[in-house]
Amino acid sequence: MTSKYNTFNDVKPELLRAWNRAAMFYNIMADRSKAEAQEYILNFSKEEIVEVYSIFKEVELNGYEATRAYISRVVQNETVQ
Repeated sequence: MTSKYNTFNDVKPELLRAWNRAAMFYNIMADRSKAEAQEYILNFSKEEIVEVYSIFKEVELNGYEATRAYISRVVQNETVQ
C-alpha cells in the first residue's frame, strides 16, 4: 500500500520514525478526518503501529514537551555513538 503522506521510511532512528508517524497521524486527524488517518496508519506493520501508539501513550502520560525532549535526547545520543 502506498501513502500520499510521508511514511518516514528513510528515517533511521526508529524512535524518531515513530514520533514522526505519530505526528503525521495526529495532523491528518486534525486537518482531514479520522478515516484518512486510519488509512494512513494501515501503511505500517502491526509492530510499527504499536510503536506509533506507544508515542501517543507517552504523550498522554508525560506530556508533549517532556516526550519530545526525551525523544530528542535519545536520538541525539544514538547518532553520537
